[in-house]
Amino acid sequence: MYGRQRERKREKIATGNMWRRREQFLCGVVEGFYGRPWLSSQRVDLFNRMSEWGMNTYLYAPKDDDKHRASWRDLYSLEEAEQLSHLLLQASSRGIIFIYAIAPGLDMTFSSSQEISLLKRKLDQVSALGCNSFAILFDDIDTDLCPADDKMFSSFAHAQVATANELYCHLDRPNVFLFCPTGS
Repeated sequence: MYGRQRERKREKIATGNMWRRREQFLCGVVEGFYGRPWLSSQRVDLFNRMSEWGMNTYLYAPKDDDKHRASWRDLYSLEEAEQLSHLLLQASSRGIIFIYAIAPGLDMTFSSSQEISLLKRKLDQVSALGCNSFAILFDDIDTDLCPADDKMFSSFAHAQVATANELYCHLDRPNVFLFCPTGS
């Protein structure tokens, strides 16, 4: 009996308003923890489960992926880009929105046009792989502005918002754009 009830409940959800507004409602998983990032095969398994459960969003933000956080300026190698492209395709084929997140706040100089250019270059690389949803994360970082940033911005929040706005415009209004500021 329990199995039939669960199946009827799933049918009801699938025919209700949730599926019609699915693109507007983000429901899913954030891979945003410290520690060893998941393997590609684990992510694909997750995409399968998410699809079965009616979830539609995966945010790629593993804190210990160097190119997400500590080495954010570095482009992905050909092999890494192919793996990321494969994940994007696997997510898309299951109706999952893949949001690529980058966390440059550990050592970014917000007022540096060179730093902004490097950030745009990195996001352009990921966009060229087929990603059209992005997040910029400034969590878990020091809240002091460097002297150059202190001259240009009135606050740490101002520096972060200016950067997020510039990236949003550069990406030409991506499907999803999330911004996580630093908490106080």
